Amino acid sequence: MYKLFLLEPLVFDNWNSRFPTMGFLAFAAFLTAIFSGVILAVPFNINAPFDSIQLFLITNPYAGFVRSLHYWSAQLFLILTLIHIYEYLLSGRERNMKGGPWFRLGFTIPALFFVMISGFILKGDAEAIMARQILCGLLESIPLVGKDIGYGVVGGENDFQLIYVHHICTATIILWIEIIEHSRIFWPRARVIVNTFCVSALLATAFPVFIHNRDVEFLRGPWYFAGMQEIMHWITNPLTVMMIILLLFFIYIALPFVPQKSSSRLKVVLLNICIIYLLCSIFNLYFRAPDWTVTMPWNKM
Repeated sequence: MYKLFLLEPLVFDNWNSRFPTMGFLAFAAFLTAIFSGVILAVPFNINAPFDSIQLFLITNPYAGFVRSLHYWSAQLFLILTLIHIYEYLLSGRERNMKGGPWFRLGFTIPALFFVMISGFILKGDAEAIMARQILCGLLESIPLVGKDIGYGVVGGENDFQLIYVHHICTATIILWIEIIEHSRIFWPRARVIVNTFCVSALLATAFPVFIHNRDVEFLRGPWYFAGMQEIMHWITNPLTVMMIILLLFFIYIALPFVPQKSSSRLKVVLLNICIIYLLCSIFNLYFRAPDWTVTMPWNKM
């Protein structure tokens, strides 16, 4: 009954026999994001992130391409990693892993989303400030230690130093180490890296990334954070949202250790929650207007 919610593993087996796996493609996109991020780090000023990005976009004609390359390679890394996780759980390979490696691998998910949202925050524009406030509110809602965790992760108000360090060092290094442990290679084949780089470069050329002004009419986070923004509009207590997130994370960690039948049911629960989150994201991105009014997408044109 539960297979109705899932694709057959044979689909991925046939795909992976002819093309690089989603994991290797995600690894290549990750390396492209690191390469472009190192270039962007040179002119970036953490004391004035918004102004420094505007400055090097205006003064350097190639900076816009590198920034767009960094953005699109990061997006590919996120999407391909999520597909790889789905493929991995679908095949049931998590049951062959020992507790320690699986536990460490599980923490790559919060590290993945943190490195994405922290990169978004480092833009320093109005949407970035809004996303930072939401992230800080979620962390600070944790009883007893929330404020310490929030400060240790995000840093003080209007201070981008700590979140910058976590973005380029802490979260990135955690991801790199766990990717190497999981894939058992230091880097994918050169052909995979080149092809992934070319796809990112094509996206960067066709869809350049701009920075928003501080006085935009309606603030939204990135597409992967839009669902959270919509959920927090309906569930106003950040602690409730944080407890739901932690519960889902513990369910994910517990998958290899519960009976297989229960594990299959939990996977269906996680899949349906992901679908609900996707629908919340679509609703927020296309049907929300200023002051949280509901409108049709064509009315925005």
